Amino acid sequence: AITGLRLTWLDNKGESYGNTKESSYDAVETPYAGLIYDINDDHSVYASYTEIFTPQTEVDINSDRLDPIDGVNYEVGLKSEFQDDRVNTTLALFQTEQQNVAEVAGTFAGSADSYYTAVDGLTSRGVEAEVGDLTDRIQLFAGYTYVDIEDKDGSGARSFVPEHLAQLRATWEVPAVDGLKLGSKIRWQSEITQEQGVATSGPNAGEAIVTKQDSYAVLDLMASYDFARNWNATLNVNNVTDEKYIESLKKFGASAQGFYGEPANASLT
Repeated sequence: AITGLRLTWLDNKGESYGNTKESSYDAVETPYAGLIYDINDDHSVYASYTEIFTPQTEVDINSDRLDPIDGVNYEVGLKSEFQDDRVNTTLALFQTEQQNVAEVAGTFAGSADSYYTAVDGLTSRGVEAEVGDLTDRIQLFAGYTYVDIEDKDGSGARSFVPEHLAQLRATWEVPAVDGLKLGSKIRWQSEITQEQGVATSGPNAGEAIVTKQDSYAVLDLMASYDFARNWNATLNVNNVTDEKYIESLKKFGASAQGFYGEPANASLT
């Protein structure tokens, strides 16, 4: 059995458009509890419960900061070891229930600044799987996450968050060249979308405007060489295929914009 308690003191003060804004939270309790059971030498099952307290910087229509996010998170899983502890795996199921989550409600008159409202009943459910393989010269890691986010009515929410994420990482110490290590990482995510409002004119008047970023993968490469005692050179080449993608479609007020991820780039350290 594992248990813990976090205490949070939070004070916020300042002015907004000439009005004093203050809020204070004293010794807010965030408990955690977990159970782990060893089935045998190679497999363990676990369950955990933790409460959530996350301060927010978003403000409402009165320019007052929203209350912190609160809620609970549940997780159950299985951890296993194989081949003399060389291969490690994790399979987890999780559910998160959140209240007071900031959601854009509009923009202040005569300004591009957004104000927000607190949304209750946001529930995230999903599964996470990981496997790692470690030898004297090779390290492999693969991970996959699925998450489904719903609002209090059971409808899909936060469509700018990908439902599926996967990654694969590997490093190899080259036996023929002492001190040389090569590595690669590929990460993939499913498509994301965002409703930007309703068309008011043109042939699509009255229809929802939806922006979309298709699923994509990004490949990174690495080479590291210990060329002398206490000396190392590392070359990283990121987004090798120069994949063009928008990192997030999260909407900010009336601003329907996204930001491209970094194009192909390299660094030598």
